[in-house]
Amino acid sequence: MTEKNVSPAVAVSRRTSTHAVAKTATPGPDFICQNHGSIFLLIPCSDAARIWVDEYLPPDRLTFGHGVVIEPKFIWSILLGLQDEGFQVVPR
Repeated sequence: MTEKNVSPAVAVSRRTSTHAVAKTATPGPDFICQNHGSIFLLIPCSDAARIWVDEYLPPDRLTFGHGVVIEPKFIWSILLGLQDEGFQVVPR
């Protein structure tokens, strides 16, 4: 995520949206974003994040473990969209 001198974390407070689902007692990020050079992994951590993945990413998406594989040319747009939706994304 150091691409384009992005701050280490794209973090915004959750706002009410169609994807807002009550968080569990332990608050945390909605997504973890991992930069592996040629790919990024976007790992949904909350119920709202998993719902977003199911609704907005194609059903034939490539996954690795619990993460969704994202090409570097698409990650910036996806992170901006998540921020606009009120999701919290942290790098790892």
